[in-house]
Formats: sequence, C-alpha cells, structure tokens
Amino acid sequence: MKQSIKRNGKAFIVLGPSGSGKNTLINGACKNIDNLKAIKRYITRTKIDINEDYNPIDEKIFTQMKSENLFCTTWNANNCNYGIHKDAIDDLKDGKNIIFAGSREYINNILYDISSSIVIHINATSNLLSQRIFDRKRENEFEINSRIKRENYNLPTSTKFVENNSSIDQGIMNLTALIKSLI
Repeated sequence: MKQSIKRNGKAFIVLGPSGSGKNTLINGACKNIDNLKAIKRYITRTKIDINEDYNPIDEKIFTQMKSENLFCTTWNANNCNYGIHKDAIDDLKDGKNIIFAGSREYINNILYDISSSIVIHINATSNLLSQRIFDRKRENEFEINSRIKRENYNLPTSTKFVENNSSIDQGIMNLTALIKSLI
C-alpha cells in the first residue's frame, strides 16, 4: 500500500545491468558523502559476493517478513526475492539520504512503494559487463550471455545516468558528484 510520507531525506535507487558496478559505486559514494546511507537489501540468496552487502534470507523467513509488512518494497529478479526493510522510510523521515541497488525489471513497483525516489542508472560497455560478471564466479557462460543479451527496459524519464566504463575510482567519483548535486 502506497503512503504519502513527508520526508526530508532523498531515496536513490541505483539500477543497471549485472556487472555494471552498482554495489561497488554505492559503497564508494557512501564513504564520500556524510549523509548518505546504503540500505541493505534482504535477498533470498546465500552470501557469496563480498562486494554486495546484503542480508541473506531463506524463502520461508522472507515470506513471513512480507506477511508481517516488514518491507516497504519487495520484488523478484534473477530467481531471488528482494526486500527493503521498512526502517528505510524512518531513515528518510529522519532526514537521512538513502541509497540501494534495485532491479531494472521491477523499477515501477519500487517507485510505487517508495515515492519521490531518484533513479540512477549505471552504464558500462557489454565487454566490461561480461568480464565483471565472469569475475564474480556466480554464473556459468550461458547465464552470463543471457544476462548481457537481456532486452532493454523502460526507465523513468527523470532517470540520471552515471558512466562506469573506466576505473572504479572514476565510477565512484561520477556517482558521488551526481548525488552531491541532487542533495
């Protein structure tokens, strides 16, 4: 259920294809911006990626938390369920700026649940995406190719874009500068 909430903080939802560097850039921007808090997602996946800070959770507990309205938004992507704890709304009310990685297929659901969000899309070349996904060692070659070849998706017209085609430091600088210009 969508609620009208008066907020002082801003919510940044970072999107981009697998391997674009969403979590790496989010972590770096949070180190560079005092009033920016990375929100840990709950994901029904075991903890295997050290660059992705999330709460691993099993399906049963996820379903229970969802039925108890403990999430302000949930979605399903890549055969996993994702959720943002409702405490994120309290952070916004308290004037904190929050940021988390969303999923491009379900951006409209997320925007519905967390209104007045700012969407940021991370771009990278397909060669870089393939290499980064391969380096994570989570997917096989077929799965990597499937991720790279996914169809494009509709982004809100207000979406902001960040390039992450060179060094990680440059990508972090690009995201940091954008967010600072928006808060």
